[in-house]
Formats: sequence, C-alpha cells, structure tokens
Amino acid sequence: MGAEQGSGMGFASDQGFLVLHAVRVKGLADTPVIAEATGVDPGTVEATAGALATEELLSYQDSKFLKGWKLTSTGQQRHHGDLLAEMERAACRPEVEAAYEAFVALNEPFKEICTAWQLRGDASGAPQPNDHSDAAYDAEVRRRLGALHDSVVPPLEQLAGAYVRFGRYPERLNAALERFDGGDLHAFTRPLAHSYHDVWMELHQDFLLTLDRTRSAADGH
Repeated sequence: MGAEQGSGMGFASDQGFLVLHAVRVKGLADTPVIAEATGVDPGTVEATAGALATEELLSYQDSKFLKGWKLTSTGQQRHHGDLLAEMERAACRPEVEAAYEAFVALNEPFKEICTAWQLRGDASGAPQPNDHSDAAYDAEVRRRLGALHDSVVPPLEQLAGAYVRFGRYPERLNAALERFDGGDLHAFTRPLAHSYHDVWMELHQDFLLTLDRTRSAADGH
C-alpha cells in the first residue's frame, strides 16, 4: 500500500492508506466516520474497506452496541510498516515534529479549558457541573478556546503543506467550532460526537503514531 506525491503540494497518501490509518487512529469506525475523518467519499471508503477486508487487514464488527471496521492483527502490522515507509518517502519528519511540539505546548491549556467548560466553582469554590446558565462565564471559556484554536491551526496548516493528510485536522477543528458557535453545545467536549475534543484526541494519537512514539509524561494525555 503506497502513497504518491500531490501535484504542487506536499506528500499525499493514497486512499487505501487513509482508510487503514483512520481505523488505526480511531480503533473502531464505521464508514461515515472514516469518511468524515479522511475526506474520502463514503462510497469509496466502503469499497476500499471491503478490499482491505478481503486482504484480511480489516474486519467488520456488528454487535448490539458497537459497529464498525477494525484492524486485524495482520492489519496492525501492515499499517505500522506502511506508515514507517510513508514517513520515509514523505521526508517531512522535521515538519511533523515541529507541529507536534506546538501541539503538545497547547495540550495542557486545552484540557484546562475543557474542564472549565464542564465544571465551575460554586460559592465555596468547590467544583460543580457547569449548567451553562451564566452566559458571561461561558463566553469567557469560548474566548479562551478561540485563542487556543488560533494558536494550533497555523502549525497544522503549515504541516499540511508538507504532509497533505494533516490538513483534515484544521478543517475538522474549524467545523466543530462552527457547530459550537451555532448552538451545538455538544460540539466542544462530548465524546463520539465529532466534537472539538474528539478531533483533538485523534490528532494527538495521530502524531504519536506518525512519529512512532510511545506516550510518555512529555506527551501529555
């Protein structure tokens, strides 16, 4: 499974790798979720995933509570090898490392902003669930998120100039923020809702996989 150089752009992964990689990042993902993560149309994702399943790289889980594609043990090995090979061909490790350092510097502030959105101190200072009845408080949290967003997007966009698939992350973060500003309060921190937090966590995992790093205290959580 290879990759190719985008015309006039950075290194562009092929669709087979994009599907395999999205499943690796997410752990379990159905076709529409993979399409949203990769920007590949759902029909192509379904056909590609089916072909990967024929090669015994993916399998489909269909239970009462969980549905989606997941990597087989063979698929995990293939993905790891393909990702290492892609990084060598892309020749952009310094760009990935620079973007990752910028991201890690914002990871703890991001977690603090998420906590501020979910909890706030009562009269005694004890943390209580934020019921979002204080518009001024929520607006201040949104201001902090906006400042962080304005800091994380430029290095991601710069990285996308060298490694095209990372361009999906600023697009997805922008989309989540737009939904949040449109009144969808779940678009900030709700798990499994294409939320800003969901995209942030996937980006963190993607960086670690791409750089072939084992998470340590320096990488945050």
